[in-house]
Amino acid sequence: DIDVQNVLAEYYLCRKTEDVIAGKFHVSKKTIQRRLDRGYEEVAKLTGYPAPAKVRMPARERHGIAREMLKEVYEDEQIH
Repeated sequence: DIDVQNVLAEYYLCRKTEDVIAGKFHVSKKTIQRRLDRGYEEVAKLTGYPAPAKVRMPARERHGIAREMLKEVYEDEQIH
């Protein structure tokens, strides 16, 4: 889904906030959060990482994991 990909890139690679991304794409912050969740699950499937349990963890830790997962996906795309 291109919308999910755009949100993932803006959030994890460009490090923009959910509010800024919501304004850019003219959607609600809740929509951005749903797209981030969906994207996180899809990237976990692609990379073979287990999807994290639906438990609260510090945002910094969750985002660090997601950033590493996305880097692997983008590096693989550049190689192929």
